[in-house]
Amino acid sequence: MDQKGKRPVRKENPVREWISDNLRYIMLIGGIAVIAVAVIFGIRAIVGHREDGGVETVSQSQDPENTKDPEETQEPTATPTEEPTPTATATPTATATPTEEPTPTPTATPTPTAEPTPALSQENQPVQDLISTYYTALTNRDPDTVSGLVDSFGEEDRAAVAGNRLIESYSNVQTYTYPGEQADTYVVFVSYEYKYTDYEEQLPALTQFYVYPGEDGQLCLASEISDDSVQEYIQQVAGRAGGTGADRSGAGGI
Repeated sequence: MDQKGKRPVRKENPVREWISDNLRYIMLIGGIAVIAVAVIFGIRAIVGHREDGGVETVSQSQDPENTKDPEETQEPTATPTEEPTPTATATPTATATPTEEPTPTPTATPTPTAEPTPALSQENQPVQDLISTYYTALTNRDPDTVSGLVDSFGEEDRAAVAGNRLIESYSNVQTYTYPGEQADTYVVFVSYEYKYTDYEEQLPALTQFYVYPGEDGQLCLASEISDDSVQEYIQQVAGRAGGTGADRSGAGGI
């Protein structure tokens, strides 16, 4: 064989070459050895531990009472049961039943008895005589008699009565008397007929008077009413009577 071109083999150290060639096998064997040693020491440790535990187990088995579970040997400590705090039940206070007060019986309000309204009367003879005398004196054109029947009668009134030529006569005089506001006073309604001179037909008329006692105590006719209270009263009476439309100046015939 041609040895030309080949490198010569150098044989320096055969042991090193062998180790180099078999290094992986050497490492595998070493690893296995290490594992084996570890296993051996582990087994010995486990066996030793078991032996120590067995001795302890034997020593415990000599006392039957010690075979019990330590937890079982301990007597259970009784847990004190918390007694419930008694709740005080409030005793209901008896409610006093209200005494029913008797309902007062309402006192019947007495119905005011309406005083009977006096009716117009034709039974008052003094007033009847006064009115009759008054109209007779007017018919006779007698101022002296008239002046004694009226509370105020001046010269003009005397002349009017004496010189009255317009009315010829007064007839069929009817007097209706109503009590006045004060004692012995009267509101008087007079119906009559009068006749004009030279006129044949009789004409009806209605007038009113206020009659009261004069200074001499005799009844007289008021020629004029200046007291507002008396005038108001006369109007009230006239309203009750249905109205008269009469002259309110006093002696209506003058």
